[in-house]
Amino acid sequence: TTNQAINFNDCSYVDPDPQKDITAGYRIRVTTQVQYSPIVPLVPIPSFAVSHTSTRTILKDVSLEKVDPGSPPVADTYGVDLSVVDDSLLGLPGGQVTYDLSIRNTGSIFDTYTLTLSGNGWTTTLDSSVSVAPGATLVRQVVVTLPTAPAHGATDAVLITATSIGDPALPPASDSLVLTTSAPTYGVNLATNKNAQGGQAGQPTTYDLTITNTGNVDDTYTLAASGNAWPASLPASIPVSAGATVTFQVIVTVPGDYAGVTSDTVTITAVSDGDPLTPPVSDTLALTTSAPFYGVHVWVPDNTLAGRPGATVNYDVIVMNTGNVRDTYVITLSGSAWPTTTATEVSLDPGVTATIT
Repeated sequence: TTNQAINFNDCSYVDPDPQKDITAGYRIRVTTQVQYSPIVPLVPIPSFAVSHTSTRTILKDVSLEKVDPGSPPVADTYGVDLSVVDDSLLGLPGGQVTYDLSIRNTGSIFDTYTLTLSGNGWTTTLDSSVSVAPGATLVRQVVVTLPTAPAHGATDAVLITATSIGDPALPPASDSLVLTTSAPTYGVNLATNKNAQGGQAGQPTTYDLTITNTGNVDDTYTLAASGNAWPASLPASIPVSAGATVTFQVIVTVPGDYAGVTSDTVTITAVSDGDPLTPPVSDTLALTTSAPFYGVHVWVPDNTLAGRPGATVNYDVIVMNTGNVRDTYVITLSGSAWPTTTATEVSLDPGVTATIT
């Protein structure tokens, strides 16, 4: 009603009891929810006596509440609380990270809050204001866009502040929180427990390698062989989860006509596909394969023993492979007049010994 006095003796309200008239001597509290466009501060309407004459315009959603005449007027309260489930997230270069920001009205009156961003270097977006009923919570999204080529592990922090528009106090009710967004780190490590072997002519020599993702995001690594004269094969690429290790094989083949070449070295390189920096992170490992050479050494720790007639005397004979490839040795006996037996052959890896009797 505009420019017109109202006789509150004609007002009534509904509660769990039968309808009761509001008569002189009572006070009423008027609660309004007003949506302005553009938004302007909402001035609180205090409790007032029924006989009071007011020229204030009440817009919509008006509710009346009976107040005990003996109780003092209840002032409206203002408050706001900001929260997120996780205030620190990891994003990919050039990608976006989204935070769900909860805005709770902790006051007793409908209020509108301005939302401001400060301190951030990376592009960050958020609604400029939000209106929330008392006791209610609304969720708004904060979207952070990462640079296309941030430094490994770079971070950006944004301070978000919600400030009450309706609160007449100075300063008005407000709340703040900080969101920190991180760029990923990238890393790779190649390893093997044997980086040098001898090979058989025309036969493959196999190396077991491991590749470890030392970064904090999943990555794929491109593998390449370089510097080798002898054929070498390996996977073209390998995906590896963050912090995980994967095993793969490099196979080197010694040519059948390797004459004059005693060894060949191949360099294995793993390069990150995900790292946006130039150059991307990488690691290398050298594998050396030798042309085959053969050797054997035989000795007897105790080559003079005695025995009774008809008894058996046992000699321990040690055979060692002094070559660089696995080999099989044929054992033969000669020059003995007395019956003598032993194993007919033994197979040994390079540098390994065996005892035969």
